[in-house]
Formats: sequence, C-alpha cells, structure tokens
Amino acid sequence: MRLALALVLLGLAGCSFRDQPNVPEEDAVERLIQADALFAEGRYEEAEPHYEFSIKHRWRAKEPYLKLALCRQALGRDAEAVDALRKLLRWDRDDEPALRAVARLEERRGRVAEALEACRHLKTLRPDDKELEGEIARLEALNKNGRPSKDKP
Repeated sequence: MRLALALVLLGLAGCSFRDQPNVPEEDAVERLIQADALFAEGRYEEAEPHYEFSIKHRWRAKEPYLKLALCRQALGRDAEAVDALRKLLRWDRDDEPALRAVARLEERRGRVAEALEACRHLKTLRPDDKELEGEIARLEALNKNGRPSKDKP
C-alpha cells in the first residue's frame, strides 16, 4: 500500500522511472548488442571491452564469455581466450562449448594435459560420444609420446 502511494506521489511530482539513468544490467545488455555488431563486422579488438563490461555486470550470461574468447583467439591471444573460458567454467563447469574450446585452445598452445583434462570432463557429460573417445585417445597418445604440458602464450 505504501509503495503504491509513493508511486502515485512520484507520478504527481513529475518524476518518472524512465528519467533515471540506466542501471548497469541495462547498460550491459546495450553493450552486448554493440559488441555483437562489432564482432559480426570482424572488429574484435573494439568488441572486446564491450564484452568485458557485459561480463562484469551480467556475469551469469554465458554468451559474452564465449564471444570474448573468440575475439581474443582471433587476435592471436589464445592464453587470454582460455582465461575467459575458465572464468565461465568456474560457475558452470559443465558448459560444453566452453570445455570444447578449452580443449582445442590448450592443445594448440601445446598444453596437452590440460586439453585432455577438458575432454575427460566433457566425456562425463557425454559418455556415449564415440568421437570424443577418439579425441581422448589421440590426446593420450600425444601426452605419452613426449608432448607434456607446457606453457605457451
């Protein structure tokens, strides 16, 4: 009742909620739209800060993490791409696109053990995936044949 009365009084006083500045979540949505437009044009470096802003204010939305990783990968910054994906995996450790991307990027960076770890976790989510079994076998062979995990930028 008091809330309704307050709203009526604000309306009579000429105040409007629309006059208020955007809250961070609304800004984050707008920035995500901007980022997606820049991403679609291949302007990855310009899109990056918009995705970062969106992550900061809407950290439970998965798309900005994935797109930020793609931007960083396109810019040749695989280690930073993996970092973005691992942030997503901290709160959703079963996100399949993130796990697949981590496996691919870690192998490309020469970090076979980390790629194998991501694939093995993915296998727990998709136990009947024969293609994934083959990928795990391939990575295990690489790991045994002297391509230990190493840090590469």
